[in-house]
Amino acid sequence: MSAREMWTFIHFLPLMIGDLIPRSNIPWKLVCLLIQIVDMVLLPEYNSEHIDNPKTLIKEHNALYMKLYGDLKPKHHFLVHYPSLIRKCGPPKFIWSFRFEAKHQSSKAYSSNTTSRINIPYTLSVKAGLKFSKFLMDFKKGLDAEYTLENETFLDTNELTNFSQVFLNPSQKDHLITAKIAKSGTYHGKKYKSNLYLAASENKSKKLYKIVYIVKLNKNSLHILTHEIELKRFDNHFQSFEIGRCFNALYLKPIEDFSSPPLNLYTANNGKVYLRNKYL
Repeated sequence: MSAREMWTFIHFLPLMIGDLIPRSNIPWKLVCLLIQIVDMVLLPEYNSEHIDNPKTLIKEHNALYMKLYGDLKPKHHFLVHYPSLIRKCGPPKFIWSFRFEAKHQSSKAYSSNTTSRINIPYTLSVKAGLKFSKFLMDFKKGLDAEYTLENETFLDTNELTNFSQVFLNPSQKDHLITAKIAKSGTYHGKKYKSNLYLAASENKSKKLYKIVYIVKLNKNSLHILTHEIELKRFDNHFQSFEIGRCFNALYLKPIEDFSSPPLNLYTANNGKVYLRNKYL
């Protein structure tokens, strides 16, 4: 598997097999600790509390690993230095080589598909040059739009009467009459659709919202009309939030207020619905 495939696999592994593993299983506890470390290390920003958390998790993970499997590997030792690295350099996500390694994939594909083995570096450099030339030609046309909406329409304000509460400030109420709405669109390269979910951090607690509409209040202002969804608790065994009921209230929030890309909910074999959170 590629690095991205392994990352996706470990992210969804608790939901894939968690219901098949007893909650008292010690090796699974080790896996859950590793997943927590991965999630913490890949956060887009940190405060002092966040930096201390991986330090504790790494210590607990390494102790349990030695108890189960004996000596640590060199990479387990590298983990110990991650908290101090984060303090000095910030989130590792912004200094990693992930995107540079992904750039190699096109060259690997070209070399595999080229039947000639004469001067492969020259062949690959020509292809890379042509690809970069195409990029420069496209760049003259300007950057892609920050966002695009599909099948824009005007909001029928009568829809708002179906909800027990609608949380809008006076400015939003005035603009909502002339606002354009859509059920799907793209923002910063990510696809947003009705009935997907967005997470937000408010007052040091996690909140979950369900997308109703994507709303363009004006040319430079993109908002999300949402329901709030109840987060019952965080289930360590599934490394996921257990989902509760949907509140019959509407919120209009700037798209920048959300800390996650659009998410899906997953129903486990135990009948409960879970959310595995991601960060932008």
